[in-house]
Amino acid sequence: MALALLRRFPNPLYRPEPWSWLPKADDQQYTALSEDLVVVHADLVPAFEDADFGALRAQNAFRGAQVTLILGGAVIAILGSLQAGLGDTVTWPSVAQLVVGGSLTAVGTMQTRLGTQQRYLRQRLVAERLRSEAFLFLGRIGYPADLAAARTRLVARVAEIQKEPPSD
Repeated sequence: MALALLRRFPNPLYRPEPWSWLPKADDQQYTALSEDLVVVHADLVPAFEDADFGALRAQNAFRGAQVTLILGGAVIAILGSLQAGLGDTVTWPSVAQLVVGGSLTAVGTMQTRLGTQQRYLRQRLVAERLRSEAFLFLGRIGYPADLAAARTRLVARVAEIQKEPPSD
């Protein structure tokens, strides 16, 4: 259980690993879809990977800031307890509380200004819409049967999804 928690712990050196959610065009199991899979891998997957990686990086940054705020709050509480236990003759814990509190305020303000949570949600929405569009294309739902016409529509949809403002 603790290992699962640590695996999800924010990492400042985070580099998302690509993952395969769509079979390769040369997969013998999907020969009927091979031409369509080539189109999806060429025209949609790069945009999906950009949005997916952007979402994962923003999520990691947001989690890192949240963990910093939580741990900083714990440090402030410990320093407050220490100050109460030592009495009024020692003032360094209260000075340390002031410094940590100011730092946490800066972290919270920076997180709000950078909009990491909103960026994560926007990028995740784009990635999931693109993945959905890939399956609509493969099933020819809302797409013409002709591959060239369908590919033109797919390219237009990918561009449209990437430009759409976030829905509230």
